[in-house]
Amino acid sequence: MLPSGVLSQGLFSILPYSLDDHEIKRIHRSDLEQPYTSIELGYDYADYYRRSVVGKQTDTFYGYRSSLEMNRVDPGSGYGYGLFAGIYGPGTFYSNEGAHVALNSEYEQAGSEIWVQLAITNGGSLWGAGIRTSSQDLVAPVAINSFPTSEDEAMNLYLLDWLEPSFGSELSLDGDLRRLQTVVYGTYPGSSGSETAVSYRYSRKTFDPALSYVNNSNINELQGSRRIIFDGETVDHVLEIEVGADHWEYHPGLNFFSTRFRMDLDNRLPEMIRDDFADLGWFGLSRLGGRFSLSRSLGSLELGAGAGMSRWAAATELTTPVLGRYILLPVAHALEAELAGWSRSLSMDVGYLVGSGRIRCKPRLSYAHGYFDLRLAGVAALEFNIRSVPIDYPLQFHLHVLELRAPLEYVMDRSILAYSYHQVIPWLKRVDDSPLKFKDPGVVPDDEERGGGYHEVSVTYFFRERD
Repeated sequence: MLPSGVLSQGLFSILPYSLDDHEIKRIHRSDLEQPYTSIELGYDYADYYRRSVVGKQTDTFYGYRSSLEMNRVDPGSGYGYGLFAGIYGPGTFYSNEGAHVALNSEYEQAGSEIWVQLAITNGGSLWGAGIRTSSQDLVAPVAINSFPTSEDEAMNLYLLDWLEPSFGSELSLDGDLRRLQTVVYGTYPGSSGSETAVSYRYSRKTFDPALSYVNNSNINELQGSRRIIFDGETVDHVLEIEVGADHWEYHPGLNFFSTRFRMDLDNRLPEMIRDDFADLGWFGLSRLGGRFSLSRSLGSLELGAGAGMSRWAAATELTTPVLGRYILLPVAHALEAELAGWSRSLSMDVGYLVGSGRIRCKPRLSYAHGYFDLRLAGVAALEFNIRSVPIDYPLQFHLHVLELRAPLEYVMDRSILAYSYHQVIPWLKRVDDSPLKFKDPGVVPDDEERGGGYHEVSVTYFFRERD
């Protein structure tokens, strides 16, 4: 029988994830061997990031999710089935109100999520399908405390000096985020006790947040309330294949995945306005790759390793709204750029089951390394190509991620109390000579940062005593 623990997901499966972005997990035949009806209540909390300066908390970023899950399993005499359903209330919150920075914001996202899954087995083969839908609202007021300036007087004259009158010092972001995820899978027996598991997952996310602001530029027709719509969509495809048998020492797995992202910027203008652009451009990103993994079980010990590669491609054509008028010349700027390259990853993990009675713990330690070799090329056109700035920079970096999972269960006759702790420690090292920086290299005295912790608490009640 295939091990139920390892389905390779590529490098980004090991990074911190949003609590509203859980994947539908494939059901195994071993999950349908024992009849039961259960209800589970749970609460998850993710401490993504916190920062304090001189003892004062400046940045807070966390997520949460309450859940109600209902399960019914009936092995049957010929065909058995499992029906699983859940209702969730996910949310995310970010605030840097206490930070002395150019932008202060308080981002809040909350909504609902529904999940249903059905699996059927005849004792040898297994077929299953599931669907998950979610909808969330986001609100994010933004206060601009200061605007950038440059030592380049032309940059100030034709761009930076126009930002404050064009956008004002208070903005707000609001909109909807929607997601649909489906999965179909099957497990098929082969010769000599082997079996093959195949699953395909499709996910589509759409969003349309709007940035609202007040324009006070020197073009009368453009003054007043304005909205820019960020209309986006992400589509993911994942195909997973696993082969294994009870007498095999190693169980291989293959994973093929693709991601496509597209966002258009729509400048909502009042009717009869001709001094601005209704279309501010677009941004697109794609990723295509695969991964090979091996897992092995040695009694209570589970070992896993994997290697993968991805091809990345991104492009954008953007323009600013018309920011104002300098003498007779409208002030606007454009950018065209492309990003392309490869990434490769290696990972390994080890898990061990401690206890076999009422108290059980299965800690797992994982490490992954990804190397990204990308290049950004393009041109920034200032004042409709009156002045152009070419862009051609390498982006090469190593990403290391260390993960610790510690799920703990206390098993009783008709209930299970569970707590799980998940800690992610990422670190990144740039190895190129590009002038582009990910963050300010300056050091702030008494600056403390932490995060990456994830807690999950649940209680499951069985309506009949389990065998």
